[in-house]
Order: sequence, then C-alpha cells, then structure tokens
Amino acid sequence: MTKGISRRDFMKGAAAGAAGVAAAGLLGGCQSSSASGGTTQAVTTEAATTAAETKAAETTKAAESEATKAAGVSGTGTGKARGNGGEVTVTITVEDGKIVDAEAVGDQETEGIGSRAIEQLPALMIEGNTVEVDMITGATISSTAVLTAAAAAYAEATGEKKEAKVEDGRYVSSVMGMMDYVYVATSFEGGKIKEVRFLSSNETEHLSWPAIEEIPPKIVEYQSINVDTIAGCTVTSNAILQCVREAIMKAGGDPADFMAEVPAPQVTPSTEEREVDVAIVGAGVAGLNAAYNLALAGKSVLVFDKMGYYGGCFLVSGGLIMSVDTILHKNYGPERLAGYMKSKEAFIESYEAVLDKESPYYNPDMPYIKVMIDKGSQMVDNLIMAGVGFAPLNKYGSNPYIGSGPWGNYKQTAGSVCAVEMMYDQITKRGNEVILKTKVESLIMDGEAVVGLKAKGEDGKEWTVHAKAVLLATGGWMQNKELVEEYCPDYADYYVNAPVSNTGDGLFLAKDAGGAWICMDRGITATNKSYTSKSNTIFFYKDVPLILVDANGERLVNEVSSYKKYLRKFKEPQYGGRFYYVFDEVGFALAHDSDTYDLSYQYLINKGDIVEYESLDALSEQLDLPNLKETVEQVNRIAKGEEEDEYGNKTLPYLETKGKMYAMRIEPGAYITHGGIKIDPQTRVLREDDTVVKGLYSAGMTTGSMEIRDGGDYGNGNCQALAFSLQAAETIASDIG
Repeated sequence: MTKGISRRDFMKGAAAGAAGVAAAGLLGGCQSSSASGGTTQAVTTEAATTAAETKAAETTKAAESEATKAAGVSGTGTGKARGNGGEVTVTITVEDGKIVDAEAVGDQETEGIGSRAIEQLPALMIEGNTVEVDMITGATISSTAVLTAAAAAYAEATGEKKEAKVEDGRYVSSVMGMMDYVYVATSFEGGKIKEVRFLSSNETEHLSWPAIEEIPPKIVEYQSINVDTIAGCTVTSNAILQCVREAIMKAGGDPADFMAEVPAPQVTPSTEEREVDVAIVGAGVAGLNAAYNLALAGKSVLVFDKMGYYGGCFLVSGGLIMSVDTILHKNYGPERLAGYMKSKEAFIESYEAVLDKESPYYNPDMPYIKVMIDKGSQMVDNLIMAGVGFAPLNKYGSNPYIGSGPWGNYKQTAGSVCAVEMMYDQITKRGNEVILKTKVESLIMDGEAVVGLKAKGEDGKEWTVHAKAVLLATGGWMQNKELVEEYCPDYADYYVNAPVSNTGDGLFLAKDAGGAWICMDRGITATNKSYTSKSNTIFFYKDVPLILVDANGERLVNEVSSYKKYLRKFKEPQYGGRFYYVFDEVGFALAHDSDTYDLSYQYLINKGDIVEYESLDALSEQLDLPNLKETVEQVNRIAKGEEEDEYGNKTLPYLETKGKMYAMRIEPGAYITHGGIKIDPQTRVLREDDTVVKGLYSAGMTTGSMEIRDGGDYGNGNCQALAFSLQAAETIASDIG
C-alpha cells in the first residue's frame, strides 16, 4: 500500500537526498508527460555565424580525426542508451574507416518529436562520416540518447573502446525539466555512484514527487541510469536521469558503463478488506474535495488513485475559479463590479444569452450551470475560510484566482498545491486514507445497487471495500485513443496534453454498473501549446503584444479572443497547417516577465520555442511566410488608428520592425473531453432511461462538461470540479444518512 506524502515529509526527504538505498529517504515527484519537437530555425546573427562556423569546423575536424584513426578499419558495433520513452539502440557499420550504415531504433520515443532524432541523425552520421553531429532541435533527450549510443557503437565497430573510470567527487548537473532547469548532485566513490541528490527545480509540486522520490535511490542501488521513468512524470524523470548521465561524463566516465538492466519491482500478493461510508475512485481535486467535505460531515472515506500523486489536473491549472458573490466580491464592493460579475443572477443571464438553442442538450432552465455557479461560489468561500489564499480581486480581472494568480501553482508553495494540501490534511487527520498507485478494477454489485469496489495496487495488494456509496472522479478520457477515434475522430491526430491517467476508467466502471454516457459526440477542448517543446502557452497571447499568423503570413482571428475559438480554425485547410505568434523586442522582454498576469515564459526561451530573427525579412524568409511583411504593415496602420481591424482586436500592438523580431510556432493540445458519465444535477449516476444507479455518484471531468449538458460551451473546469464534488458530498451525506 502506498499512501500520500505530506509536503513536510517531501521537503525533509528532498533535503536528505538519496544517499544509498538504505538512506533513500522521501524524495517524490511527477510531471505531466511531455516531449520536445519542432524545426523552427533562428536567424544567423554575426555572433551566431561565428559560432556556427566554429561548430562546423569542429565537426569537420572530428570527422577527419575519426576517419584518420579508423582508416583501414572495418566492423559493426551496437550501442544502447536511455531515451525519452525507453531504450534506444544504434548500430554503426564501418568499412575501411568510413561509416557506411547507421541505424537507430527507439520504438518508445514520442512520434513526431523524439522519433525525428531516431529517423534523421543516422543519415547525418553517414553523410558527415562522424557520430558527432548536431542534435535535432526540440528533441534533446532523444538526440542525446542516439548520440550516446552511436558513440558506443562506433567505438565497438572500430575497436577503439577504452576503459573509462569515473573520478571520485561530487558533480552538479542541470537539465531542462518541464518548467525550468532541474539540478542534481551526483557523488562517486571507488568508481561507483555513491549518492544522487535532487537539489532544486521549479517543477510542479506533487506531480514531480514520484520521480524525485523513486529514481535517485534506484540509480544508486543498481548503479544504472537505465531506470524506468515514472508514469505521469516523464519529463522530470528524464531530467534526473540526464543529469546523472552528464555527471558521469564530467567525472571522466562512460555512461554506457552505467546501463545495467534494472529488474522490475518485486510484487508481494496480499489482501485487505475494508468497510467505509464512502469509497472514492480518483484523487484529483474532485475526489479530494468530495472526501474533504464528507470527512467534515463525519463520514468515513477511502480514496484510491492509480497514479503516484494526488491533486490531478488541478495542480497544473491556471487557478481560475469562475464565480460570483463570494467573500472576495463582497469585500471588493459589488458596486465596483460590472456585467455578469455583479451577481449570480447576472451570471446566469450571461449564460442564457450564449446557450446554443440548436443543441440537443439545450435546457433553458440550466440545472447544471446553476449548480456550478451556486456551489462554485460556495467553494471559493469554503477555501478562503480554510486558509487557502487567493490573489486580490481585480488584479487579474473580477474572477477569483487561487494562490498568487494564474499558474502560480508552478511555484512549490503557492496556488492550487495549497488547496490540495489542505484537503489532504483534513481528510487524513480524521483517520481517512488516500491510497496511491492502486487501480480500482471493478464495482461490487448487490442486484442493481453499487455497494463497494475492488482494487489492486502496484505492490500486489488486492482490496475489497464495502461502502454505502461509491463516487467516480477519475478525470476525462483524452488519453484513450480508441474512445477519441470513435467519438471525436476529427481530433484523433491532435497532440494530447492531458495527464496519462485520463483513460476513461470511471466511464467503464459506470457502464458496467448500468450507468449511461452522454455528450460523447460534443468534441474536445484544446489549449494552445508550443510546437517545439509542447509546453503550455495558454496565457501567452494575453501577456505578450503579438499577432497570430498562418502559413501564408496572414492573420485569421482576433488575437485576444478565446484561444478555444481560434484553435478550432487550425484544421481548416486554407490556413496551411502552420501557425505562429509574431512579436518584436517589446514582446520578447515581456515574455521574460509579463505585466498582465505576472508570468515568466523563460522556459519557452530556454526550450527553444521562442526564436530570434535579425529582421522581419529574415523571419518571413526562413519560416516561409510570404505575406507577413504586408500583414505587419497593415497591423501597424491599425495600431496607429489609420484603419479598422476586420477581426475586432482593439488592442492590436504596433510592431517595431527596425530591431530584432521573434516567432513561436503553436499548435492545439487536446486536453478536455466534453462527454462523460450521465448524472443528475445532484451527481447521482443515471441509466439511459434516467433512472438512478443506486449507490453510485460521479463528479469532475469524469462526467464531461456540465455547461454543455445545458447547451452551453465548456469553459470552467476548475469551478465545475469543485462545485459538483461539493454537491456530491452533500448528496451522498444526505442519501446514506
């Protein structure tokens, strides 16, 4: 059984490091799966030209050196290294000192990203007759794996492999993680890895815990960097492994000597039977919030999650809880508020105005939206009274932002993390448990009623839980390729930005119990991702004065309208399938530290997403945007008030083209599914005929979008999850007595 870890224990463990297996301590972390890719080319400035010429000379010299040393030598060698998804194998064939064949195999590297390194680097090695070629932009980890394996393969093929021995000492390395550089200290003693100590990062707390906790002690125990990454924490996992790899090289060693096979964890079968008031499937914010409120009501709860962390998507949300008439609004002063923010009645009226009357789900009474508005506002007040902080109202608009503001949760001590910690603390201090790495496999039925569940942990423990009620809160199904292809085929080729856990587990559990699915045909919501590293850019268009152009270099939308609206245009063929944010030196400066949402996009600069060009002409030419110059000229006329903007952007920026220009390619990243389990407004699971499945409830994105259930459009995931999980707690407490 794996239980949740408190922040205090985590920080103590992180400070202790992972000195050997016995002293591994508590170091835990995870990160949403992501990878790098892209082909954007930066302009060559004078300094860059010099650097490029130097690099080319070094590469030529290396090739000549290799050819000279290997002259007359023939042979075939194979090398292996750890990539982004798993093992990468490279085979090099040398004939008379010349590389005549190179093959890389890495079936687990991300398609379209790491796969480009697998496909392209071998050809470059043959062409240059050297294994020391440039990495593929945006595919650093996969490229590093190919180059490392190729070096070992070449040494074997030419008989040049020399014994490398690490020099004792401590070596600090840094590798880009999800949001910033990850720093790791690796110590060697007697030619062996003595300690791997995670030092610091800006990775999301909770999500990064399993990687930080589990990987360092495994590296020490098995003297190997061939350790499996942690599901849901791929980026942080790989960053730690790459840091140790760099440390080995800094110490004079060969990473290939630290690639021993790591055995699968031993599993000891066991059983446990429990009886509780409520069993909850899913420890995201909906599951935790329901458990928290049930615990406050004196009910015993047991929460399961198949992942190694709790908090779910809420940990990486923007922190917005769209609500009205809260303590924050009352203190700010209702007379200072405008539009739909003035009252719940005004909020409801704003929804009435935008409902799609042609939708098969149109309901003018809006029973689901009204629950979201009412309970969402109540949850903001509940969180405030429980000590969870919010940004000052009107700092980022009239909606409450949890913590320090949008994406403040990326800081390890702010935002959504604090809310999740509070809930976990209140749940566990009342004697309840959150069981991680344990998947619920089936529900226990008594006739047509749900009376419990069965689960199995990664540790081999099989659980039988008898409960008066079961709540399903497992998230959406964006990571279930079969469901996406069946219900949303137009989105099947989108990059998926949802957690790997979002496979629709709750939907299938409900279906097996007689529950129905609804709104499965209503599509998905995508957010704007950077094309190169697949990083989040959701507020970038509001923080940085820019224009959005297509493959023709022409604008297509109001840049400051909802990103959901313009992303839906991206599949239309007339736009050419490529889209770029374009901005000038002012925009680049604000990308470091914007003044709209107080965000830094330094990670987009570090990862190579934001690319610098010497001039607008250079940008247009290198990105093949033929009409960009004319577009920018028109934009500047609009910005000066000489023309009206056909797209209605009242804040269109003037772009100064006398200096350097910048571009970032973007694409949709699918993350929210709109369909889910059919429930009534009180969260009871319904059959196709609208009868209730006794004992079964659901909340959060497992039920799809509640706004769409009334004929609206998805917009408020955080508010929905918190509102309906509170409603679920109240309904369950009432139903079970």
